Amino acid sequence: MITSPSRRVFVRGGLSLALASGCAARLGPASPRAAVQGSVRVLTLNLAHGRALAWTQTRARPRHWYRGNLDVVAELLEREAPTILALQEAELGSRWAGDFDHVAYLAAAAGMVVAATTPFVLEEGRKRYGTAVLVRPGVEVLSSGGAAFTTHGRWRKGYTFARVRLAPGTTTDRGGAPITVTSLHLDHASASVRRAQVDELGRHLGDGLGPHLVLGDFNATWDEPASPVRALADALGLAAPPAGGPATYPRAGRRLDWILASSPLEVRSVAVLEGDRVSDHRAVTGELVATR
Repeated sequence: MITSPSRRVFVRGGLSLALASGCAARLGPASPRAAVQGSVRVLTLNLAHGRALAWTQTRARPRHWYRGNLDVVAELLEREAPTILALQEAELGSRWAGDFDHVAYLAAAAGMVVAATTPFVLEEGRKRYGTAVLVRPGVEVLSSGGAAFTTHGRWRKGYTFARVRLAPGTTTDRGGAPITVTSLHLDHASASVRRAQVDELGRHLGDGLGPHLVLGDFNATWDEPASPVRALADALGLAAPPAGGPATYPRAGRRLDWILASSPLEVRSVAVLEGDRVSDHRAVTGELVATR
């Protein structure tokens, strides 16, 4: 039986796997879940390389340990049932993370389809990871792509995008008009690098893509000075997120993970899944609707 998590929900205007390690992924206790009638659910999660709550990636662990953590993430996805999923720190075949494709494994376990992946950290025979966009069967993927940012710190960051058409009859379908979905990961250490990265993304995604949805780990808050979250929202015409809400990165007590959409799309009933411990970041869900 799949249960719902402990969560806080904030609205704009409108069976867990037991693993031996204390750093293993786990789901939280059940509580009622809210949804906007007729909406499409979206979700973003920094997967933390499949290590769940472990602090670092330096300790060698067997493949089944990572698969166990991903199985819990798959349970979360089955319970939340997002139509669109954005992943960051998603392993695509790194020796330090079990040497298998975490995104493909997770998609198969959760009954989803890999729309696009971008391995922007590449060290031959050692590391291959980046960002990804997954969708439910029935969503048509029209095109996809992604890139590493040219401005970067020690570790490269980047983005993945997929141009998709939702199933007919949904409130966001709008007669078959496509939506561009972007999974984004910005630099963790430098505010100036993050700003350069969102400027670059704005240039790449700013023209002719129609309605778009940007989800991911911005490593920044909305209200900090010169916020890259606000800067990207301004560049791409993305609406401000619902105010308030709990931290998505508990170790720092900060909200770093965001879901933003351009008109005529609107993200409502955003929720941080506080009770689930599948990563050092908390998953964030939102209900996507068309406003006109």
